[in-house]
Amino acid sequence: DLWHKGVNILCDSGTYSYAGGLEAEYSLTSGHNTVKPENLEQMNKRGVFLVYDWTERKDISHDSNHFSGTMISKTGYEHTRTVSKTETGFMITDIVKGSGNKCSLLFHTPCKPIISQGGIELYMDEEKLCVINIDSSEIRVDKGYRSLYYLAKEEINTIIAEYEMKNFQCRMNTTINFFE
Repeated sequence: DLWHKGVNILCDSGTYSYAGGLEAEYSLTSGHNTVKPENLEQMNKRGVFLVYDWTERKDISHDSNHFSGTMISKTGYEHTRTVSKTETGFMITDIVKGSGNKCSLLFHTPCKPIISQGGIELYMDEEKLCVINIDSSEIRVDKGYRSLYYLAKEEINTIIAEYEMKNFQCRMNTTINFFE
């Protein structure tokens, strides 16, 4: 999650319910602000409660201005994310290694996204909060949902950037610049 000016500008989908029918959608990889390789989940699930083939981590480093770490999925891929604080926000680099043809970079937001030449501008109550620059030519905004409370859902927006895998690898660069 990422907050700015008291607004959860990049949010995960939440829980909704353990038996409401939507719980599977909310707990999938696509319910989080991450990268999703085509047709792969981070972990496998059986039923509502059983999660197996848990991910592993490696090469974790962090301080107050930087994070880097690799998630190893037993479903067939690795995802390394590096987040660095800049003067006006953050720079994020995602590298996925594995098979497949495509990867999707996913960001969920309750804000109003406007795709412009300078990136994706996020607004809340007509105030511009930030610009997200994503190095993909295939960017779209879809309808999504999040659950802040048990059995309650609200419509949000999902920003999706598509990338081609090349030589079993995909690299994505994103910058987030805040407005004060």
